[in-house]
Amino acid sequence: MLCTFVESPLWDASDADDWFRVLVEMGQAHNFEYTTFVLSANGGLSISDAFYKSNQPIVWRKIYEQKRHGQIDPIVRHCRSKLSPFVWGEEDFSSRDDERALYEQGRAFGSHWGVALPIYGPNGDVGMLSFASSKRFDEEKSNVARRLPELALIRDIAYETGLRYARQKANAAIPRLTPCEKEILRWMILGKTNLEISMIICKKKTTINFHAANILNKLDANSRTVAVVKALKMRLVDDWRADVGSRQ
Repeated sequence: MLCTFVESPLWDASDADDWFRVLVEMGQAHNFEYTTFVLSANGGLSISDAFYKSNQPIVWRKIYEQKRHGQIDPIVRHCRSKLSPFVWGEEDFSSRDDERALYEQGRAFGSHWGVALPIYGPNGDVGMLSFASSKRFDEEKSNVARRLPELALIRDIAYETGLRYARQKANAAIPRLTPCEKEILRWMILGKTNLEISMIICKKKTTINFHAANILNKLDANSRTVAVVKALKMRLVDDWRADVGSRQ
């Protein structure tokens, strides 16, 4: 299996589409028709800003997104809270009516059962690699246990090689703050009010109000608290302690 890791064609992919084509082929080699890969290289980003690839039917993907099925999907719930692989089937969607309806919809588009592997990177990267099959689970059940080690290895390779694409997506989604906005944000992180910030950096309070409103807008935040949390998760102001500390 070490050779599989070292020699995987995922390392040599020319772009994201070529990379995902190889990943789909690796899934198909294990009798999974469908592959989905999701990776956020920054914990502060929403799932819409994550690097996302899937070869499931486009119609089903649109339905899933529009109806926000991710909020009730047991597969997503598992990958958000656990590290272990999740071999899922019909029985895992039986606790609620909306889950059962979700499973029936997915099965209509060919996803009868599958394996989901959570991704947690050392720098706060989060995501999952999911494989799905249209075959009956009882026909494949005996082979699942022996496949898991290699599927987990594929997950690790996919994470290592797909991280560059996730970072590109994350960098494109991170808002660009002006130097003045960054300085004001640093003081907001310390809990200073707009009036206090105006006195500290010697600018009019109306100016601080204007820039603070821009910060909230760029971060899509409805309050200062939400803006601060998002800014810290996105590491927009990694050096805030040193910079503000020198001016206190």
